[in-house]
Amino acid sequence: MAKLDNIFNKFFPQSQTVGKGIFLYRLAWAIEITIACIGILIGLLIMFQSKGGTSLSEVTLTNVQIDDTLFALIFFIVAIVELTKIPLAYAVYYAQRTFWRVLFIFALVAVNVSTFETIITGFKE
Repeated sequence: MAKLDNIFNKFFPQSQTVGKGIFLYRLAWAIEITIACIGILIGLLIMFQSKGGTSLSEVTLTNVQIDDTLFALIFFIVAIVELTKIPLAYAVYYAQRTFWRVLFIFALVAVNVSTFETIITGFKE
């Protein structure tokens, strides 16, 4: 006869936390999507501000300089990269081999540093 206590003790805590895990996973995606949208908005606002306007009603997208557009596109790229954090964290958690776990941790740290550096640079401008 199989020892059912070991099986029960292994899976019972997991069955009690699945709901919380799903909630946290959805919350993390909602936060990341919100942050990506804010990044895109910051890029657009920087592009509008480069035209010299102080309010959105004064600014149009005519005669926008290429440099300002490129600077705004950096925020679009960071917004897209921002959405890779959760899949990378998921990959770190479920990686079986140490090589892949270290590689995914390095990628996750690189994405975080890139996001932080771009946001600091954007607010400095």
